[in-house]
Amino acid sequence: MKNLYINNGYVDMSYLMELPYPFIIVCGARGVGKTYGALKYVKEKNIPFILMRRTQGETDLITSPEMSPFKAIPGDEIVTKPLTKYNGAIYRGEDPIPIGYTMALSTISKVRGFSAAEVKYIIYDEFVPEKHVAKIRNEGEAFFNAYETINRNRELNGEDPVRAVLLSNSNNLFNPILTELGVIKDLAEMAKTGKEIRLLPKRGIALVYLQHSPISDRKAKTALYRAVGETDFSEMAIKNSFGFDDHMVKSFSLRSITPVIQVRELVVYKIKGSHDYYASLHASGSPRVISPEQFRLKWGDLWIKYITDHLYFEDAYAQGLFLKLIKP
Repeated sequence: MKNLYINNGYVDMSYLMELPYPFIIVCGARGVGKTYGALKYVKEKNIPFILMRRTQGETDLITSPEMSPFKAIPGDEIVTKPLTKYNGAIYRGEDPIPIGYTMALSTISKVRGFSAAEVKYIIYDEFVPEKHVAKIRNEGEAFFNAYETINRNRELNGEDPVRAVLLSNSNNLFNPILTELGVIKDLAEMAKTGKEIRLLPKRGIALVYLQHSPISDRKAKTALYRAVGETDFSEMAIKNSFGFDDHMVKSFSLRSITPVIQVRELVVYKIKGSHDYYASLHASGSPRVISPEQFRLKWGDLWIKYITDHLYFEDAYAQGLFLKLIKP
């Protein structure tokens, strides 16, 4: 496997952008060059793209000259001008033909009459919101609808699909898009093994989980991270890990548990000879498969089990997925 980092320690986004997969998901610690590298690639290659953020406020902010993510990228000046109230066009200097567009996931349904036929990439920056940021209703479904709108019928016409490059820090692994895509288990396994890239050819997904960034190692010695020490923030920002309260994390023998239900990747077991339950990302036996809606409607008592310490988890990832599914 090719080294994911270039000589200066930053992630090699050129390599990742050229992976032949429609969905390229890159989760990584802060400041390792994800956004910079992706935008530098499309700028230098002159590839039409959409730069997407979650909310209209975030999108409006990056269209201002002072906050433009292109400021640090060498070469021609990049100028962004509004097209409508909800989207803008990105130009190379005075060239009247845009090289890209800005859009917000929260308002993309309001953009009418927009043709994205020339767009080759959707760069969805910071698709995982920070913990304090408000949710978007049906966020996973909203993103898939946006992709369908932009991609249209290209594949039916013999064309390549748009590549969606999703970039984020590790604020919350259990977000709507990763949950809807069903890749939580894959990312959990990558975290356990230290593997940084997993390709899912049949599904057209490339998962990248940056865990060994040389930049992160250097940043750990800077003022902020020396000050905050070993906290959830530093674990996320430097080590790309996801902090959860793990006092209920425990291992059980399969002989001591009985599979009850499965909702997405999460399997809930009954612990024999007790009133306790166990949740895992590994399936055994024949649990009844139910939808997230059925889970919340008919298995709400598991929340009581959770808050009274009668629900155990295989690991922090199983715990996080349970919380996401039971309290979306």
